Amino acid sequence: MKFSPTRRQVLATGIVLAGGTLAAGAAGIIAALNSSTPAPVPAPKINMPQKIKDSSRPKDPSQRNWNELLARNSETIAWLEIGGTNISTAIVHPANDTPNDFYLDHDLDRNHSIEGTPYLDMRANPDERHLLLFGHRILANPSVQFGPLTNIFEPEVFQTIGEATWDTPSGITHFKPFAGMRVHETYETIQNFELTDQAMLSAWLKELQHDAQAVSAEADSLLKTAQTVISICTCTGLDIGGEYRALAIFVAPELV
Repeated sequence: MKFSPTRRQVLATGIVLAGGTLAAGAAGIIAALNSSTPAPVPAPKINMPQKIKDSSRPKDPSQRNWNELLARNSETIAWLEIGGTNISTAIVHPANDTPNDFYLDHDLDRNHSIEGTPYLDMRANPDERHLLLFGHRILANPSVQFGPLTNIFEPEVFQTIGEATWDTPSGITHFKPFAGMRVHETYETIQNFELTDQAMLSAWLKELQHDAQAVSAEADSLLKTAQTVISICTCTGLDIGGEYRALAIFVAPELV
């Protein structure tokens, strides 16, 4: 799988995504934040997110005002909350005319913000089986964005993490924590967006289970029924632009 962005993509985690690998990007972040020429801001547009697949069971109704959210930012695709943490945030998916690194330093209202906005990998689609999300870990304020997940690979931390809820216009999907990982920036297994059926997804989850430092006691049964995976990537450690990342893996027995 080859990924060739038209411009260098500095991700909100402190990594640069290029060539299908996760590479350290401290220099890119500093350049992005200190650039004297800000990224162009496209004119706002209001489009509904991509059509979401029906699941096999009824969903709980959305708890969000989607007319209001989409009016604020038409690239909003979901609202994510994670139990056991204070994570409650909109998730965006940059459109083709939005610079790849735009949400590195812009909030949901498209204003400049050092915290940025968590977003879906540009190689993924909101209605597919693997949703890879990126978001900041701010050393000076570890409670914001995905900071609470920075040590999820430690078993005692993983045990405190609760259910993730993925709230979209079509309803709420509930995800259970599956695994916590500390991986090198070049970890390729997580960058799989070609999981077309449950069997492929299950086999892929077994790979993640094998590589994870913290795994749910229910992992073996969860991977057999999983239909959709949310994986969250953020920085870990005390070095800005270090070579390791934290991954939080959540699974749901239904499509989103």
